[in-house]
Amino acid sequence: MEAPAARGERHDAETFSYEKVEGKLLDNLKDKLAPHVSFKPVATDQLFNTLAEMGQVDAFTQTIGTFLRHFKSSGATIARFEARAASSEDVPRSRSFLKIFDALIDAYEARLGDMIDFEDMIVRATTYVETSRYKSPYRHILVDEFQDISKGRGRLLRALKAQHEDARLFAVGDDWQSIYRFTGADIHLMRNFGAEFGGKFAGNNAVHSTVDLGRTFRSVDKIAHPARPKGFEPLTRRFVACRQPETWLLTTRLLACWGRCSNVARQLSLRRQPAQRSINSRRLSRISPRR
Repeated sequence: MEAPAARGERHDAETFSYEKVEGKLLDNLKDKLAPHVSFKPVATDQLFNTLAEMGQVDAFTQTIGTFLRHFKSSGATIARFEARAASSEDVPRSRSFLKIFDALIDAYEARLGDMIDFEDMIVRATTYVETSRYKSPYRHILVDEFQDISKGRGRLLRALKAQHEDARLFAVGDDWQSIYRFTGADIHLMRNFGAEFGGKFAGNNAVHSTVDLGRTFRSVDKIAHPARPKGFEPLTRRFVACRQPETWLLTTRLLACWGRCSNVARQLSLRRQPAQRSINSRRLSRISPRR
């Protein structure tokens, strides 16, 4: 906007917080300033460039990207989030965000066209399993890095498990390493494992067993203990770092096991053709660890 010709003239416009809460702040401010200034809206490109220089575009883009992954992986709808926005702490802000996202998600899907993104892959795979279009032959489902699982992937696991009454789900995870919320990870799925993935028996719908891995063989206590997050209560309450003697004993046992396995492999190689015997023996001797 541009000020009137009399540069020395001053006009005050009073605004109130309730106007923002009611979503009327900008309209009211425009009405209050109209008698005193002439408006010259900033071009969209110029506004975008200014926000980019301030570093606000990247931050907002990351927020949109995170929300997009959660939105698609959970099978959510705009209507569902509008209902949640109505009870949020900042209703106008939540509704403004959804208004932007609603237009963005339509443009994003139009840009994809016949292609699909990663979240679409998970959603479609889940639909195929739930409708028995795909029949899983697996009764033992193993999942590593379970702390990074999303709602969409959790739904896929439940669908695979539901196809067989005797199916079992075995998951390994560390809630201390849950750092991928921006990709859709939901730590609540791990913290509520029984309720989300438990079996059914005698009226109990959360039958499961948990084994706390409170001992680490990766690092000694001088490294492991300071690395624990402060003020964070993990699922595993007890934590013990493995000291050097125990690590050495474990290594010795592994080497002893390797020695027995390599002896068996060497005996098997002797039963092959003579032309292969010397080659296999030398190869085994090269890869066998020193004891």
